[in-house]
Amino acid sequence: MAAERLISRTRAQQLDFVRSIWPSIGEDEFQREDYGRLFTFIDRETNVTTKYLGRYSKHGVDEIAEYIHFLRGNFTYSKTQAITSNQISQRIDGGVISRTLDLAASVWLTTRVDTEVATGCVTWHLNDSLQSSILSHFQSTVIVNDTKSDIIPRGFTMAHLCKAYGFRVVWTDDLRDHLSVDWENQRIMVYEHLIYLYNFLMHPAPIPIPIEIFEEAIDTINLLFPSDQKRTKRFLRSEHRIFNRLGYCGRERRMRLSDYRHWRERITVLKEVLEDPPKGHHQLVLDKERRNFLNWATFWIAFVVALLTIISIAFGIVGVVYSVKSYRIALESLHVGVQQTELAIAMACTDTEMAARLPQYCSGA
Repeated sequence: MAAERLISRTRAQQLDFVRSIWPSIGEDEFQREDYGRLFTFIDRETNVTTKYLGRYSKHGVDEIAEYIHFLRGNFTYSKTQAITSNQISQRIDGGVISRTLDLAASVWLTTRVDTEVATGCVTWHLNDSLQSSILSHFQSTVIVNDTKSDIIPRGFTMAHLCKAYGFRVVWTDDLRDHLSVDWENQRIMVYEHLIYLYNFLMHPAPIPIPIEIFEEAIDTINLLFPSDQKRTKRFLRSEHRIFNRLGYCGRERRMRLSDYRHWRERITVLKEVLEDPPKGHHQLVLDKERRNFLNWATFWIAFVVALLTIISIAFGIVGVVYSVKSYRIALESLHVGVQQTELAIAMACTDTEMAARLPQYCSGA
């Protein structure tokens, strides 16, 4: 089944599949090294058609591409209309077609559509269109006024969140999960297919997800992974990700919460993390924007006070030890002096004439 794998196909075959999603992409614009992760995701999804042959009406990458082509022109159809369409029905069981439509939609939208599983997936009901089913999972918020709290610190990067606050990135193929946080395990989910988002900006094609959502998703990646920062480049190399090759995708790094409508709540939650002191030794360093000045100053003042206290105690102990030693030396000197005096008297008393002069010392001699 190796021939079915998109990742291992020739450049021309890969380009043919890419054009099933972005028909206008030119041959010179297709850089296959940018699509490695996306192709791996597509291979993994379409592999179920060969693993469970009876559950799908089409099998393999090429046939799923036929369904994608159908959906591109008919995403306003209800599920029932899509199933009964003469273009794809061919007297096949409706449940089989329904599952195949879900799979094709998942590959096309990089968003898990599975009506049977439902939990954690987009459910495409028989009376609903694919467009309405998808849009219910992408909600926007009202833009806030331009206030100080609206400003996002320039140090707000994924490399900083992971290094200073102990987070870990979990890369996801599902755009809905982008920037969701697992607080218990300190994990941040990040959508990794920047090339997918970028292509819809450069090569517009019909799709049920508004282009504004793709633009904003790019902006969030630019925000958290500034491609011109060395720290981010090192971080992405450690994660074996190369999407920074695309740069800022022709957009600027947006540094206000009011620039975001679809992912603003998740950005706000992550931004609030920066209001807490960093973990470990990072709390000892003053950041460039001096946002942690109070915590930094409190720590170092406490440290200096503790150090001075320890030093004063140490000097006090040294003083006591010195006094004790001086006292002992004085006693020993006095004892030696007494012994020398007694020896001199004893020697003097051996002389008869001297003994007569010193009766108070030599009377017992």
